[in-house]
Formats: sequence, C-alpha cells, structure tokens
Amino acid sequence: PWVTITPPDGPALAAAPSPEALSNQSPVALAAPAARELSAEEQRSLLAEAAPEQIPLLVCLLCGVTSGEAVALRAADVEIPSGRLTIGGDGARVLEIGPALAAIVAGFAADPRDAPLLRAPSGRQMTEADVHGTVMTAALDAGIAKAHEVSPSTLRHTYVAFLARQGLRFSDLGRLVGPTPAEDLNALAALAPGMKRVGLDQVEKLLPAVRDLATG
Repeated sequence: PWVTITPPDGPALAAAPSPEALSNQSPVALAAPAARELSAEEQRSLLAEAAPEQIPLLVCLLCGVTSGEAVALRAADVEIPSGRLTIGGDGARVLEIGPALAAIVAGFAADPRDAPLLRAPSGRQMTEADVHGTVMTAALDAGIAKAHEVSPSTLRHTYVAFLARQGLRFSDLGRLVGPTPAEDLNALAALAPGMKRVGLDQVEKLLPAVRDLATG
C-alpha cells in the first residue's frame, strides 16, 4: 500500500544579526585565494597601520569598489555634502557611504573635476598594478597572516560577504558592488542559509571598521 508522508513545517527564518556580530564571524573563503575574507580584527589592523596616503584606496575597496573602478575615479565623482561616490563603467552605480567619503578624499586639495581621485606617491594616476602593490604593502605592515594572499579582490569580497550575511537580496547586491558572477553568488548564498532576504534599506552599508574610521 502507498504511504503518504507529510513533510514537517520548514524552519523559521533567522533574524539578521548586528553588523558587529557579522563582522566578527569566522571568515569563509570561496574557492580561490583571491576571494579570502578578512576578519574584523584584520580589517581594523589594515586601516590602523596603513599610511595616510593608502587609506583612500583601502576604503574604496572595502566599500565594494573594484581595482579597475578605483583607478578610474575622478574628483567629479565625489559629492561630499551628500556623502555619495559615483562609480562608472559596466557596474555604474552611486554609493551613499556618508562619512566614509571623508576618508576617501582625505589629504587631497580641491582639484579640477577631471583630475584622478586616487594617485601614486609621485602624484600620477594610479594603475591597477599600483592598487595591488598598495594592498600588499598595507597587509604586510598590518602583520596580517599570509599577507601575500591579500589582494584588492580580498577587500571587495570581505565587503560583499558582509552584505550577504545580513540577508541582502541578491537582486539588490549589484546596486552596491556591481556585477557578481553566478559562481560567486552560489558561494555567497551559503553564508546566510535560511535567512529572510531584505532590501537595501534594511542593511548596514558600511563595514564597522570603515564606519569607525570615518567617525573616529
């Protein structure tokens, strides 16, 4: 005889943890070393030990900006009163990052609107090689374990994972970090299993380490 099995009720969706709790969770790496996630302590050490001229780049990357997007930034992309940073290119978007914007433009005088926002020590526009070198030296100076594995993608992934753990809808993720490959989305889904997905207005948009740098 046939037996009918009634499935049990599904588990209740978990409530979103606080940004501090999310940032202190054990990092989860994706398949490649480039997707390593920095712990909360590593994030704070990176920013605390960085040279002042390195801070703008590090903050950009920890706000989800890619290395290519970072070197393309211009003075005109900054709106200090509104706390907005405009990102161009294929992942065009406007980041409302508030006080963190002050950290990005710290040390720069008022420049022509077409002047590069991020510059090498010589004053020229940064290249992507400069971006990788800056991140590596900052990680070494901060004493981060396996600093050679820390790349611009590491910093960006740290931010993306922070958003995913808050339950941000994946359909909204691109509005903060630009296009995300499908294979990365599959891995990110594992960071917050069973969590109710929420909209942009229900997540903290700054990592605590960046927020505290901006307000401290």
